[in-house]
Amino acid sequence: MKSFAITLITLLFITISASAQWQQIGPSGLDVTALVASDTNIFAGTYSSGVYLSTNNGNSWKAVNTGLTDTSIYSFAVSGKNIFVGTFDGVYLSNNNGSTWTSESSGLPTYIPVTAIAISGTNIFAGFNGAGVYLSTNNGASWTAVNTGLGDVYVQSLTINGTDIFAGTCGGGAYVSNNNGTSWTAVNASLPSGSYVTAFAVSGTNMFAAMIYSIGIYYSPNSGNSWLAVNTGLPANTFVYSLAMSGTNIFAGTSNGIYLSINNGSSWSAVNSGLADTNVYSLVVSDTNIFAGTGSGVYLSTNNGTSWTSVNSGIPPPSSLHVYSLAVNGTNVFAGTYGNGVYRLPGNGSNWTSINYGLPEWTDVTTLTTYGAAVFAGGNGEYSAASNGSVWKAMPSGPISSNLNVLAMYGSDILAGAYYGLYLSTNRITWATYNTGLPSNTDVASFAVSGSDVFAGTFGYGVYLATSSVSGWGAVNTGLPASANVSALAVNGTNIFAGTYGYGVYLSTNNGGSWTAVNTGLPAGADVISFAVSGINIYAGTNGNGVYLSTNNGGSWTAMNSGLPANTNVTSLAVTDSNIFAATNNGCFDISLPLLTVIRKIEDDNEQISIYPNPSNGLFTIQARDIHNSSVVQIYNILGENISTSNLNTSNTQIDLSNNPSGIYLYRVLTKTGALVSEGKLIKE
Repeated sequence: MKSFAITLITLLFITISASAQWQQIGPSGLDVTALVASDTNIFAGTYSSGVYLSTNNGNSWKAVNTGLTDTSIYSFAVSGKNIFVGTFDGVYLSNNNGSTWTSESSGLPTYIPVTAIAISGTNIFAGFNGAGVYLSTNNGASWTAVNTGLGDVYVQSLTINGTDIFAGTCGGGAYVSNNNGTSWTAVNASLPSGSYVTAFAVSGTNMFAAMIYSIGIYYSPNSGNSWLAVNTGLPANTFVYSLAMSGTNIFAGTSNGIYLSINNGSSWSAVNSGLADTNVYSLVVSDTNIFAGTGSGVYLSTNNGTSWTSVNSGIPPPSSLHVYSLAVNGTNVFAGTYGNGVYRLPGNGSNWTSINYGLPEWTDVTTLTTYGAAVFAGGNGEYSAASNGSVWKAMPSGPISSNLNVLAMYGSDILAGAYYGLYLSTNRITWATYNTGLPSNTDVASFAVSGSDVFAGTFGYGVYLATSSVSGWGAVNTGLPASANVSALAVNGTNIFAGTYGYGVYLSTNNGGSWTAVNTGLPAGADVISFAVSGINIYAGTNGNGVYLSTNNGGSWTAMNSGLPANTNVTSLAVTDSNIFAATNNGCFDISLPLLTVIRKIEDDNEQISIYPNPSNGLFTIQARDIHNSSVVQIYNILGENISTSNLNTSNTQIDLSNNPSGIYLYRVLTKTGALVSEGKLIKE
């Protein structure tokens, strides 16, 4: 007969929360990325739904996309009756209030976002995220590159101040041209190195520059010759996306809502009453009305920001996107979607931000991985972004001739699994084929890295292993079903887990030498398509059956689907210090980490509590010494659900788990005031 002695000092590191369940946390697909006013008309540009027009101060909107072949909108500019819109694939012009649009892109680069447009007299300037600045002198009929002296061709903002044209770049700070773009000069005195300038606001010789990555707002009293930080009142680590001026008031759209300065930037105050979405990507002033474009549509203030009202009648409501891939980098969670690019959730917060600068319209992101501050995305293309997704750059596909299934880091190298083979990038820029030993045109679906060993899961050929380098592969399929489709792999210590289509989970404890099915508790014929590991916990995402948890190396599995819709496909799982995230066909869900994280060895000390037998077939006796007779013992399952509460007798108390499934349970002994006396685990065999 075995018993465990528990001391008054908590020796089990267990966190118990009441009945945790999954919460849907987005992201939602309605980012209003640009706003512009033309007379009494307000135009709103969205990331993937084109242009909307309101003729009644936002009371109602209608789509005006006739002639637009690209509905990813990044920028607007107005000149008289002419309205220009910048898209992922060029510039469009409407001279009839958006009723129709005509492409005006002769001479412009293709498939690079037009992130800014500015007009000076008869000159129209277009800024590109990767191609610098282009000039048209004939209303957009033709364009010419004007980049001499421009040290950074990733242009995010343009503004006109008298005869000067200012360009804000992604990492190169600010530039000015006083000769219509013929040449550019950096104007970065006192700006932080690597400044990412998202927006400008101008009033006479006074200029304001908005920045992201915790830099905030800078002010120049002399047309950019020198700059001074003006961030008093702004929260730390605020991203500033947009600026607008209304008389002497300056409004800043940020990742923390809208801020107002009435003293030329000397101080800022939050003006967010009524604003339900605090990611404010765009601002525009029309007479006494201020419009804000957010991740959840348009908001209007008629009282200088004192209060805001949602004005989205006619604009489709936000809907949860199909999230396919997840990655964690520090405190940031990244979500790759079908058709809507990449979203970032900072610090386990509740507000997602789309980070799609440089990504093509309708990008499918089926896989994500990170290295340092860099993020890599794959799907119908391969892209990299420094600084946690700031600006995406296409990685030349080289030999890759098909969509990517999976990316993984192998040291500082990137492995890519595609429909027709496996590829490696040693410089994170170019790719080489690494298929030696793989069957011809192998569809590589998953990776797992264990030290210097790499496991590759394939469709139809099981698992392959490369032991010293990824130049030569060998099949390691003993015990796996014939022609197994291995859609997920995970490593936990010396254990390798393989998720399959139709056969559930297989475990190898000898580096792939042999495999054993470990499916107790899983639905029969389960499609296991994703894994995540946190301590001793293994999470398995399935195709249509949600998420399952094992705390005993796959010996048994428990469904943890409370809060998930029925028939949920969980294509990716990611774990942070406090939460698990699930990518599904109904958006992204998260849940607090279940109970069992780290268990330390229990040592003998003050034997106040003894439990025997433990393990048992379900009947446990708790023997208490020197415990007040009004104390209680609570029993929890591994999902954090309290399944019983009993009074603790001064001698022996019996706990009956006979009718509960086998597995690990947790107990807590509490005094009548709720003070914790002891906690531990019970094992039902």
